[in-house]
Amino acid sequence: MARLRGGTAELVMEVGRWQGMRREDRVCKDCGNGEVEDIDHFVMRCDYLAEEISRKERLMIDGVDRWNELGDSEKVVIVMDRVCRDETVARAIEKIGKKRFASSVAVLHRP
Repeated sequence: MARLRGGTAELVMEVGRWQGMRREDRVCKDCGNGEVEDIDHFVMRCDYLAEEISRKERLMIDGVDRWNELGDSEKVVIVMDRVCRDETVARAIEKIGKKRFASSVAVLHRP
């Protein structure tokens, strides 16, 4: 969670920045939909993580007025705030991260 909040998670958006890639080239390699893999994509829209995101989103809708009217960036702010206060939400985001970053580790460590 700290790495996501601090901009040091191994999302393509961040890794690409460290490597000097153009923003539009920092696309998600897991879902293949051509979107830049930033925190909004990772937490809200990645097709590769759709099942986990769907479960997490149900948790987030609870108690939030007009959830469907909010933009992804606004939803991410709510999610990251709730991660700090709600263990259930924190575990849901942790599951998303484990699936996403496990695929990165597998790619990095191929023989």
